[in-house]
Amino acid sequence: MKVLLVIGLFCGVLARDCLKPQVLSSFDKNKFEGDWFSLAFQTPNKSEEVFYKDTKCSLNRFKLDQNGDSFTGEVDYLLGSNHIHYTGTFVLQDPSKANMKVKFASYPLAYTYDVVCSDYTTWAIIYSCAQIQDGHSSEFISLMGRDRRKYEELIQNEDAQQCFRGNLKSSMALLQRRPQEDCNN
Repeated sequence: MKVLLVIGLFCGVLARDCLKPQVLSSFDKNKFEGDWFSLAFQTPNKSEEVFYKDTKCSLNRFKLDQNGDSFTGEVDYLLGSNHIHYTGTFVLQDPSKANMKVKFASYPLAYTYDVVCSDYTTWAIIYSCAQIQDGHSSEFISLMGRDRRKYEELIQNEDAQQCFRGNLKSSMALLQRRPQEDCNN
């Protein structure tokens, strides 16, 4: 009985619903378009952390559609020696805000993709989440950069740190670096 209680408490701590962070208002879709490298990530779900901690060379590419209400997005990374590539549609929920819904044809979960903060030219903080069931979600916080070699600079960026503290109630010290060396994407 004590073992079940401990397991139940452990699962309850790790499981939670998707957050609803404040996102960029007056979102500039044209400035956001282009290549973003995932330089570091954080997830409260330890089972996902084990899987994704070995990813490297992570690239997200956004192309705004003609109507301006969605992006075609490509996610490209290496997991060990395996090249992983997803293409999906990132639909803006409100054209003036940075809330998107994303669905990849080859991936079973539909995610939110929220641009929490960004200067558009150097860095962005992304919160992405899929609600699996009440009290359980698949979620990630990512530090994105326009230049894959700028991790050290961005991790020290005061505006990005303030975004983590203020909007996500978290710390950049909890991020796990995604290597960007020896990449061909």
